[in-house]
Amino acid sequence: MRGIVLSAGLGTRLRPFSETLPKPLFPVLGVTALEWAVRRLAGVGADLVVVNTHYLAGQVEDFIRKTDLPIPVRISHEAELAGTGGGIALAKKWLDADDHFILHNSDAFITGVPKMLVQEFEELNPAAILMVTRDPARPDAHVVGVEVEGDRRVITTLRAGPGDGLEHYMYTGVAVISDKIFDFLPQGPSCLVRNGLEPMIAAGYPVLACVYNGTFVDIGTPTGLLRAQEVALENLPDVFSENGMRPPEEVIHGVFSMNKVPENIKTTPPVFIGHGFQSKGHVELGPNAFISDNVTINGPVRAMNCVVLPGAVLSEDIKGPVAG
Repeated sequence: MRGIVLSAGLGTRLRPFSETLPKPLFPVLGVTALEWAVRRLAGVGADLVVVNTHYLAGQVEDFIRKTDLPIPVRISHEAELAGTGGGIALAKKWLDADDHFILHNSDAFITGVPKMLVQEFEELNPAAILMVTRDPARPDAHVVGVEVEGDRRVITTLRAGPGDGLEHYMYTGVAVISDKIFDFLPQGPSCLVRNGLEPMIAAGYPVLACVYNGTFVDIGTPTGLLRAQEVALENLPDVFSENGMRPPEEVIHGVFSMNKVPENIKTTPPVFIGHGFQSKGHVELGPNAFISDNVTINGPVRAMNCVVLPGAVLSEDIKGPVAG
């Protein structure tokens, strides 16, 4: 099975931070969103992953070349932004090696490996199956309308609304899709939902829902990125070990670090500190301070309720949600 991580978007909701750092390289506990996605796909049996690039493509491609990822990665560069459907269509030469592929949006963070999604696809053999969930904080995102038919949850609409008699869910950005999608996606820029999945449903092909019971976070916003750090920390060590990575060490109660913590800092849990952290002067971290790799803080500084991006050099207080 092949996989694709959709990574070409502009990251507009993360501006101004995304003006210099592409969204797929924003970190969750020091690990880029892109690496989390690739490792999850490897964990469910993908033997090759396609990553599409466009915005700040050089950074994404350089990261792929320099990072020891668990499976081969192919780059599908888009000179013109092709959208979610167009990105899949352009990657067809890799994705149609099998009769289905697994898709993962780069801004989707989940706490587990989506094995159940793949199992249900193989058992039920639909045209596509979307991993869905519910989030009471985002009622406007519950647009996946589902009818229960025996052991199947059939998606009848991706524009669900009040009073339609359906179960409503939110799409997580993770799906297994059959090669039938290529019969629907047009040449050129397109939307996976509007130009692919909705026509597939209208044509009578079964598109199903798999309910995910773990935690899903959209990390495409500053508040979502901060929330993902908290969720990942709450799910240590499994969230790392299940994806083939060494978890950070709990050096003090509630303080997790990839290296030895400098002696001149004061911590209020929860705190995460990545590789290569340096500090001078009086530094206070926490609560809810998540320091990415190669960060330097020149005190006096207090960082709380924030994600500090890789390579940042800070010399004033931070109150979040993102700094760098």
